[in-house]
Amino acid sequence: MSLGKHSGKSLKLFRTLWGVPFPDKSTQWTSFLKSEVIDKGFEGIECCSPGPFFSFASDPSALKLVLQESNCKIIFQAHTTDYPVMTSSWTEHAASLRQKLEEIVALGVSPEVVNVHAGKDSMSTGDIVEFLKAARKSESEVLHQAAFSPQPSSSSGPCLAFETHRQRLFHSPFQVLDVYKQLPEADRAWLKLNADLSHFVVSLERFPTAELDAEFWPHTLRILEDHCVYIHARACSAQAIQIAAFPNASADANDDAKVMVSWWKRIVEGMRRRNVEVRVCPEYGPPPYQPVDAVTGQPIGDLDALVLEGARRLRAQL
Repeated sequence: MSLGKHSGKSLKLFRTLWGVPFPDKSTQWTSFLKSEVIDKGFEGIECCSPGPFFSFASDPSALKLVLQESNCKIIFQAHTTDYPVMTSSWTEHAASLRQKLEEIVALGVSPEVVNVHAGKDSMSTGDIVEFLKAARKSESEVLHQAAFSPQPSSSSGPCLAFETHRQRLFHSPFQVLDVYKQLPEADRAWLKLNADLSHFVVSLERFPTAELDAEFWPHTLRILEDHCVYIHARACSAQAIQIAAFPNASADANDDAKVMVSWWKRIVEGMRRRNVEVRVCPEYGPPPYQPVDAVTGQPIGDLDALVLEGARRLRAQL
């Protein structure tokens, strides 16, 4: 299934490798990327670093060649202090991020974005501000000094994007607002985000509205419009982080899907106003995100079909 090409403004779709069987030999990666990513209408992949690229450990330069041969872009994920155990120490998260950026640079591949699962939800706002200052320094000293960057601190080089994600420092819209208010102006201007709004919906147990949540939701959306460089576009419900399949036109759940699309459109419009490349990932993953049968424990629905249908819809909607 190919998604076709967007006939309007530029849109880059990235396919997550989360839940996707990938090659265990470096020689198989070019054909894999062409058949499972490029030929299916995506411009690139998103994956953890070094994640699936263990087979390139003896020759990192081969990874760069594979991406060039397949014309495939890449976004790396970096999880500070990893899962499932995370510390509340901002200094440990800052050190972890710097180490992960050094690992990314060692691969010799220029990512479009480094998507960061950063910090912990129990961190104080003040500690988050300090962490972000340290992250900015690491971006400048590690990522922007890499040989693949156009020039030090270039605006066209790779950047950090902090994901809105449960457990992490931007786990709720309230936290986004609180941190934003306390950030110094220069750090506000630098801040870049990845909007995964499904985490907000599930943490709130509702789809927030401008009318009923006027004290925070319009302000949060404006921050996302002004600072997002990436979107994880995953449809959800108020109680489940991921749908099993897209609802048909007559289903009640279709209203929820329309709300999420309206939010994504606003953020994309903000990107285009700022002349930021529009990068979107239909980030649907395996269990525990994918619903399972309560009796058999088997996944409900076809994950690959869900990803491809999500991408097709995004191509048409955005």
